[in-house]
Amino acid sequence: MRTSNRCAAGDWTEILLFALLLLCFLQLLTEFLAGIYALGLLDTRVPPEVACVVLLLAPATLLIRPSISPRSLVLIGELMLLSRLASLTLETPARMLAAGIGTAAFLVFLPGLLARFDNRCERGDGCKLGLALALTTLVSVFLGSIDSGNAIIGFSARWLLDGLLAGVAAVMLWSWGWARVEADAPAPATARASGGWRIVGLCLGVMGVMAILYLGVAVPAVTARWMDGHHLTITAMTAGAAALFIAVSVLAPGLPARLGPRAMVAWNLLFLSALGMALWSSRIPFPSEGGVYPLPDPPIGPAGRIGLYLMLLLSPILYLNFGRCAGALAAAGPSMWMLGFGFTLGAVWLLLLILGQVFTTAYDYVPVVGPLFRDRFWLVQFVAGLGAVLPVLLARARAGEAGPGRTRGAVGLPIVTAVALALGSLAAVVCTQARPGLPPSGASIRVMTFNLQQGCNAAGSRNFKGQLEFIRQVRPDIVGLQETDTARIAGGNADLVRFLGDGLNFHAHAGPRTSAGTFGIALLSRFPIERTRVFYLHSIGEQTAVLDAEIRVSERVYRVFVTHLGNGGPTSQQREVLELVAGKTNVILMGDFNFRPGAEPYRLTLERLDDAWLTARERRVDPPHQDIERRIDHVFLSREAPVARAEYLDAGASDHPAVVVNIDLSEALPQTKEAREQLVAAGWQPRSPAPDASLSGAAARRQNLTHLPRISSGE
Repeated sequence: MRTSNRCAAGDWTEILLFALLLLCFLQLLTEFLAGIYALGLLDTRVPPEVACVVLLLAPATLLIRPSISPRSLVLIGELMLLSRLASLTLETPARMLAAGIGTAAFLVFLPGLLARFDNRCERGDGCKLGLALALTTLVSVFLGSIDSGNAIIGFSARWLLDGLLAGVAAVMLWSWGWARVEADAPAPATARASGGWRIVGLCLGVMGVMAILYLGVAVPAVTARWMDGHHLTITAMTAGAAALFIAVSVLAPGLPARLGPRAMVAWNLLFLSALGMALWSSRIPFPSEGGVYPLPDPPIGPAGRIGLYLMLLLSPILYLNFGRCAGALAAAGPSMWMLGFGFTLGAVWLLLLILGQVFTTAYDYVPVVGPLFRDRFWLVQFVAGLGAVLPVLLARARAGEAGPGRTRGAVGLPIVTAVALALGSLAAVVCTQARPGLPPSGASIRVMTFNLQQGCNAAGSRNFKGQLEFIRQVRPDIVGLQETDTARIAGGNADLVRFLGDGLNFHAHAGPRTSAGTFGIALLSRFPIERTRVFYLHSIGEQTAVLDAEIRVSERVYRVFVTHLGNGGPTSQQREVLELVAGKTNVILMGDFNFRPGAEPYRLTLERLDDAWLTARERRVDPPHQDIERRIDHVFLSREAPVARAEYLDAGASDHPAVVVNIDLSEALPQTKEAREQLVAAGWQPRSPAPDASLSGAAARRQNLTHLPRISSGE
C-alpha cells in the first residue's frame, strides 16, 4: 500500500511531547543558572552555590552505568518534569536546586532517548526532534511575549500555564513511554556503530544548538538588547522563521532531507557570517588610556542591523542541524557508553559557554580567569555559533529524512498551531507594550533612583512583580534604575526594563547594550524622553557608564543623568560624570554612586550640584532605623531646582533603598539666561551652597540642614 511522506497524527503527538520536554529543559536550565547568579548577588565573592554547576555533568553517570532500561528512562523523564513543577513553587535556593536536578535528569534522558529510537533512519526521529525544537521556540517566544509588566494574564495565570505544560508533558510521557520505548529497543551497536569521534561530534552538535538558543538567539528580549533592536520586529522574525520552518516541513517533508552537503554548508556559513557581523558591530572597543573618557557609545551601523535580521531569518538552520545530528546519532547505533561520553563533553561545552558569558559581566569578581573575558561578549556568542554549526558536517545528508506516515491527517493542525503561536506572540507584544498618556502637569515632579539588584529582593529571590508594585506605590514621574542588565542568562533571559516600563506605562530607555558588559542602568519617565546618549567611564574593575537624557516637563527641559559607579565610588569616575554635567542647567544626576557623604567624590560633586536630601524642606525615612549617613544612593540637582520633599524608602523590594525627591516647579528658576541674571542681580543665592570641604560628612550635613523644619520617620 502506498503511504504518504507526511507525518502521521501519531508522529505529531510525539513531536508535541518532545517540544514540551525541550521547553521544560530550557526553562529549568534558565532558572538553574539565574538562581545561582541571584544567590551570588548577595555577596561580592564567588558563591559556594556555584558548585551546583556539577549537575550539568550528569551525562557522566552513563560512563559508570552505561545502560538505561526503558522503565528507568521514563522515570528519569518524569523526574525532570516533577522538578519543573517543584521549581514553580519554591524560593530561590530550593528552586535553584530543583531546577538543577531537573536539568541533570534531562541531560541523562536525552542520550537515553536517542539510544532507544528506532534505528531505521527512515522513521525520521531526527526530523521530529528538529520540528519539536522549532515548536519549543514558538512556545517560548509566546510565553515571553505575554509575560510583561502590563501582562495579558496575571502572575498566577502564568504560573498555572507553566505548571499545566509540565503536567501535560508528564502525562504524555507516561502514556507514550511504556508503548514506544519498549517497542524501540535498539539493535546491537556493532551492526552500525560509527567512528567514536564522529559520535562525539554529533553529540556536541545536539548540545551546541540547544546552547546557542539558550544563550539568546531564540529569545527576542535578549537579541533585542544586543544592539537596541526593535522588540516587535525581532519577535516577528524569530517566531516567523520557526513557524515557516514547521510549515515547509509539513507541506514538503522531503525538502529539508534533500538538502545536500553543499546546501547545508552554505546555509550554515551564511548564518554564522550574519551572527558574526551582528556581534562584531555591537562590540565596543574600550581604549586603555583614561584620557578619552567619558567615551560616547559608538553607534551601530547598518551592517550590524542587517546582520542581526539576516541571522534571525536564517535561524531555521539550527532546527535542521538539531534534527540532522540527532537523526545521525540514532542511525549510527552507538553504545550508551559512547553516548554518555559524547554528551558529557557536550555538557562541558555548555558549561564553558555559560561561564564565559557570565564572566563578560562579572569578570571583576572572578580571580585570574575572569579578566580574560572582559569585552569578549561577542566572542563567547560567536564561539557558541561555531558549536551549533560545525558538528552538522559530520551528519549524513539524509539522516534527518522524515519517513512514511500512516495517514495524511493532522497536516493542517500543526501549521495552524505554528501560525497562531507566531501571531499570538506579536499580538501579545503589541497589547502589553507601554502606552504613555499625555504628560502630567502639576506643581512638582517626583524623581526616584532605585538599584534593582537585577530584579531580586534583599533575600535574592526574583522580584520583578514586587519591584513593579513598589514603584507604583511610590508614584514617581522619573525613575533612574541601576543593575538592570537581566537580558542575559545570568538574569534569566528576561527584560526587566521592558517589564517595568510596560507595567508603569512609562517611556523607557534601557541604557548600555548587553555587549558593553555593564550591570545595567536605565531610565523610565511619564514625560517623553527626547534624546538619550550613553557614555562609558574609565573602569579598571567592573565596567560603568552614564545615561544622559533630555526630558521635557512643560516648557522646561531637564538633563537627566543616571549612573552606577564602580566599587568604592572612584573619584576619577565621578570627575568624568561631573565633566558631562558641567555647564548644564536643570540637571538631575542620580544613581548608585558607591560613595558616602563626606567622601572626596561627594565633596567634588557638591561644588557643582546640591544633594537633594540636604536641601529638601522636608525629609522622610521609612523605616526610621536606616542610617542615612551611610547612604550611597543619591539624587544631585543643579541649584536652581528647589526640593520640597526627599524620602529614603526601603520596603525590601531590593537590597537598596529608593531615594525619592519632589522638585518644586512653582519655585524653579526661569529657563532663560536673562531672567536668571536678573535674579542674581537682585541678590538671589543658591538654595543650598556647597558645604565646606574640610568638614566631615556629619558636620557638612548639619551646616546645610539648619533651615529644615522637620524630619518624619514614616507615614
